[in-house]
Amino acid sequence: MAGPSTDKTSINDEDTSYLGDPWRDAGALTGFEPAIEQGPGLFLAAVGILIAGAAALFVLFWYSIAPRLEAFSPSLPVAVLLAGGVLVSYIFLEYLGIIATTYTGRALLLPLGRSSRVTIKLVAPARRLAKLLGSSADRMAHSAVRVSNAVTHATARGFKKPGPVLVLLPRCLQRPECSQPLVEDVDSCRRCGECPVAEILSLREEYDDVVMAVLTGGSVVPSVVRHFDPRAVIGVACERELITGIYVVSKRPVLGVANQRPEGPCRRTALDVAELRAAVETFVPGVTDVEKLDRE
Repeated sequence: MAGPSTDKTSINDEDTSYLGDPWRDAGALTGFEPAIEQGPGLFLAAVGILIAGAAALFVLFWYSIAPRLEAFSPSLPVAVLLAGGVLVSYIFLEYLGIIATTYTGRALLLPLGRSSRVTIKLVAPARRLAKLLGSSADRMAHSAVRVSNAVTHATARGFKKPGPVLVLLPRCLQRPECSQPLVEDVDSCRRCGECPVAEILSLREEYDDVVMAVLTGGSVVPSVVRHFDPRAVIGVACERELITGIYVVSKRPVLGVANQRPEGPCRRTALDVAELRAAVETFVPGVTDVEKLDRE
């Protein structure tokens, strides 16, 4: 059984980014959804629209400059059109690969798509399309996390690196009234059972090579990842934080687990521990019932 971690994660005193900063924009605290369930199709549809729009803009741009290009060389407009066509075709094939990977669980990606970073880069414009598709930005982000997770599930097997599996937890899982310094040392939790942290720590102890850290904000993620140097990362947060975190650590396999916000963002949040367990077992083999009895 993995013993309690003695590692402490120090937070940079100059850090000014805190959990909840993505919710500080105007109107962010109105109309929030306590828990979001959205499949990958919404994000994939938005990406398809973006690709089609980009292709149309390219054709329009080419049409407007073709006469000027022809003045330099009669073959230049055709060459530019062919070059643009090759690029758009590659992007479209990459898009088809992401769709196939998401729904089959097999790695069917071109080299560009082997990082979650590529997928997450598309979230910002996709979120702007959310209203046109009759959805919220957070629902779009949740869908994007589902796609990113599917890509990770399909490609993580080929990623060979030593180190632990790092689970990053938001401080808002802790009760606001609790005085235990979990950010400094997650094992300082008294396991009173009044927040999900005790159950999460119990889950950690069922697996070897799993470490956990509680964060104050998204900007400390790089330093925490460097501290533990993990082979894979699992982030628990709201969709807004997950998108940023996945982008930052996407050079490693990364999975996102969206939290639940029954009292609103950044306060007494919760999570589906079964979903977190499934994420851990993507990278760490589960223990059998016999092994559990032996450990007890």
